[in-house]
Amino acid sequence: RCKKHSLYCREDDEECRKQPLSYSYNFLPLVSNLTLPQVGKVDLFTMRGPLWTSTTVHFTLELEEVRASEGVKQATREYFHLKRTSFNQAVISLVRPIKGPQEVQLALLMQLYHNGAYGGSAVAKLIIYVSEYDF
Repeated sequence: RCKKHSLYCREDDEECRKQPLSYSYNFLPLVSNLTLPQVGKVDLFTMRGPLWTSTTVHFTLELEEVRASEGVKQATREYFHLKRTSFNQAVISLVRPIKGPQEVQLALLMQLYHNGAYGGSAVAKLIIYVSEYDF
């Protein structure tokens, strides 16, 4: 996990205020063509913001990069679902099996608002390694 050196920015320094307060890097190995349960998804990662009632968060999921072996269908953003599960919390789920070998990098951006005013952001990187084997 990486944190911003200084959490404070000058009031007129918009560029500084837009920089994430922290980055976390999360590594997840999966087997090729992982069988999904009957509910149709497997939860992979949960991110939660502050529990203060004066703070709200907005989550955005982006597919940043996919590297697959030749002849392997690359995963797309549609393989993943982002759902708010409770107050200031969201879960990334896998909704389609991924054929391996390939590496998928997702970024989950959490923007924080305190009493409606922008207060900062945090980024969770999820790096998924899909094996060439289904066992």
